[in-house]
Amino acid sequence: MKVNNMLSAYKKLTDFNKTYKNTKRIYQDMQQVYFKHKFKDGVFCPSSEIYTIAPIFLMERERRGMGNKVVSHTDERQLSLLTYFWGLHVFGTWRNTLGVYRVDPDIFEDIIRSPIPEATPSNIFKRLPDWCVYFDMPKEAVTFRTEGNKSVVCDGFWAVLDYDYDANDNHQLVLNIILNIQGKTDTIYDTYQPIRLLIDDGLTVEEAYEKLFIRDFIHNNKKDNERAKKDMQTTKRLLMSLLSMLLWLCVEEPDISNIKGEPISREDIKKTGVAINKKSGRFVPPSTPVVRELGKRLGGEVRQYRDWVAKGKPEGEKSFAYKVKPHIRRGHFHGYWKGSGQNKQFEVKWRYATFVNFST
Repeated sequence: MKVNNMLSAYKKLTDFNKTYKNTKRIYQDMQQVYFKHKFKDGVFCPSSEIYTIAPIFLMERERRGMGNKVVSHTDERQLSLLTYFWGLHVFGTWRNTLGVYRVDPDIFEDIIRSPIPEATPSNIFKRLPDWCVYFDMPKEAVTFRTEGNKSVVCDGFWAVLDYDYDANDNHQLVLNIILNIQGKTDTIYDTYQPIRLLIDDGLTVEEAYEKLFIRDFIHNNKKDNERAKKDMQTTKRLLMSLLSMLLWLCVEEPDISNIKGEPISREDIKKTGVAINKKSGRFVPPSTPVVRELGKRLGGEVRQYRDWVAKGKPEGEKSFAYKVKPHIRRGHFHGYWKGSGQNKQFEVKWRYATFVNFST
C-alpha cells in the first residue's frame, strides 16, 4: 500500500506552518475556543472564529475582499488570504489528532464505485471518529479536469465539521471536504477551500449539497447562473465519489483496525482523546500521523479467496471443473430505516463481497 499520499498530507501541514506566520499562536487560540465552548456536534473550532482570532480576515471581510466573492487565480493576494484562512481551519483542527485512515487496496475499487444509497440523510456524516480525519487513497483513483482541461489528481482528502451562519446569524452544521491535490491547478482547491455539505436531519446528501450551493453561489452569481449550475453538477459528482469513501467510516459497523491489525471502533478512537499538557492545559499534538486501516480484515479474505481460485481447490483426487468461473461479487452499501416515529434512524451497512461458485 502506498504511503506517499499520507506523507504528502502531513508535508502540506508542515509546509503551511513554515509559509504563514503566527500559525502556532492561532492554533493555540483555536484550542481555547474549543475549551470555552466544547461544541457537542463534533466541531473543534468553527471557521468563523478565525475572523476574531486573526483580525486580518475580519478587515478583509468588512471591505468585501473575502466571502462568496469569486476570486481569480491571477489575484495572488486574495489567493494567499484564502489559503491562509482555510489552511488554518483544517490544519489547526487536524494537528490535534493527525488521524489518517487508509482503505485496503483490494476493496477500494468496490467502495469508490458503490453509490451512496439515495435515501442517505446528510446527518450520517456526523459520525466521524475525530474532529478532522484524513482519508488516504491507495492509488490515483480520483481525477477531474479544470476549466482549462488540465487533469487534476487527488491524493486524498480531509473531512472536518464546521458551522455555517446564515444572514440571521443562525448556525447550521456543515461538513467540509478539503482536497489534497498534486501540484498547482489554478482552482479553488489550491487554497484548501472546501466543498461543503449541509448536515440536516431532513435532507438527503444530494438535497443538502444542492441547498447550500444554491444559497451560496447561484444566488450570489445571478449574472452567470448557468455556469454556476454547471459547476454545481460537476462538483456534486466529485463530492459523491469522495463521500462513498468517507461513508465507510460512518457505516453502522466500520471495519477499522490500528497499525498492529487490532480491531477498534469509532467509540474507542473517541475515548482515546488527545494528550493535554498538565502545566499549560493545552493539547499536545502527535509528532507523527496516527494511521488506521479500513477494511483490512475483508481485504485479507479477498486475497485469500483469490489465491484459492488461482491455485484451484482440490476435492479428493480431482480438481474443480467450474461451469462458471469463480469470482467475487462486488461489495456495496445497503441503507435502511430502523425504528419508528422520532426514534426512526437511517442506518448504512456494507454488504461484504460474495464469493460466487466456490465449493467448500
